[in-house]
Amino acid sequence: MKALQFDRFGSPDVIVLRDVPQPEPGPGQIRIAVRACGLTPADWHVVDGLLADHLPPLPRGLGLEVAGTVDALGEGVTGVRIGDRVFGPATFDGPTAGAAEYALMPAWARIPEGVTAEQAAALPMAAETAWRALDDLGVQPGELLLVHGAGTTVGEAAVRFALHRGIRVIATAGPTRAAALEEIGAQVTAYGEGMAERVSALTPGPVDRALDTAPTGGRIDRADQPSPAGGSLPTFDRADRGSRPCPHRLGLRRRSRTGRPDHHRDPLRPDE
Repeated sequence: MKALQFDRFGSPDVIVLRDVPQPEPGPGQIRIAVRACGLTPADWHVVDGLLADHLPPLPRGLGLEVAGTVDALGEGVTGVRIGDRVFGPATFDGPTAGAAEYALMPAWARIPEGVTAEQAAALPMAAETAWRALDDLGVQPGELLLVHGAGTTVGEAAVRFALHRGIRVIATAGPTRAAALEEIGAQVTAYGEGMAERVSALTPGPVDRALDTAPTGGRIDRADQPSPAGGSLPTFDRADRGSRPCPHRLGLRRRSRTGRPDHHRDPLRPDE
């Protein structure tokens, strides 16, 4: 099969297309015939040497999120059959990963009807990032969550998951995604000067939690200017929450770095 590999660390220039053996699924894994693979900034970090001390020797593959058709089942796998359409994370600790004709998956979900492989492959990292971020914040049903950068893929996923959990949401977003966010139930305000005041005007009480998914790391009140403290949001007053700052800054696996807010195409709305 053909696959993208790298056998030295560096810029994307070290990536090559090669003919390599098909990977065999181990216990609890499945193999898919890849129909789409998502490449994210995390891939470029891996190629540049991230986790080099924790992964097997080179060569390795890239492509951390995939979608395709189940081709083979590892020992102990149940609940899925050959030919099923699935999506999720690809293994990346071997000589190949998701950017290949065939890939191994340690976890997966069925692709819903009406969703293409390309759309599904754009979701795993963003959706998991948003889900884990909400868990880490500890935001509870009925509380008020501010999602800054809600026009990003991670940001919109966080808004949707939060609303699904019964959490009230104020979202900051540009014009591209604002109407869609309002349609699903978020209160939306624009970026830019005066944003903090506009957020305050949308709620009679304090914001309980805030999640910054804006890839610029901009200030909440002036999105075009970096924060002197490294890009984090200013502290919000929180009733009965003590003095611990509520903004939650995310690390590599839990942060959107795919582009400026709203300057992307929603994988579930490819016509926009």
